[in-house]
Amino acid sequence: MKQTLFYLIALIICAATACAPKYSASKLPAEQIIFGNGGGFAGIETSFLLLDNGQIFKKIGQDSVWAAIKSANKKIAKQYFIEGRNLFTSVKDTINDPSNTYSFLELRDKQTGENPRRFVWSRTKSPSHKSADIFYRALNLLVQEPKKIEPTQTPNR
Repeated sequence: MKQTLFYLIALIICAATACAPKYSASKLPAEQIIFGNGGGFAGIETSFLLLDNGQIFKKIGQDSVWAAIKSANKKIAKQYFIEGRNLFTSVKDTINDPSNTYSFLELRDKQTGENPRRFVWSRTKSPSHKSADIFYRALNLLVQEPKKIEPTQTPNR
């Protein structure tokens, strides 16, 4: 009886703490936030893909495949999706002002279907809607590597 109760409790704990489903690059869900930058001499685009379970994928160039790079907190990822939907709903006009180098945001979900909304703007000037640039910068915080702090040397006295 005690052993059965132990396994039942263990099963409940495992079910309660189960992680969100993990997706592979070949089987991604419909809801995605894609952001990144491109252009320049080589014209290569670097893209990041955020899923609502917190998984983050990266792709360099148009012909490459998505590669999982890290995971963010699921609650934080869901908040990014809420903010992204709010941004794309509030900005009625199109932001399409690329130049030699550009940044972009794209929202794909069940509502947009095969026609995702995409904002593109020059990296040398802010977009006409500051909220798009602020959201882009916030998304980039998810993929930035933490800066290493070098210990300072104290002078010998």
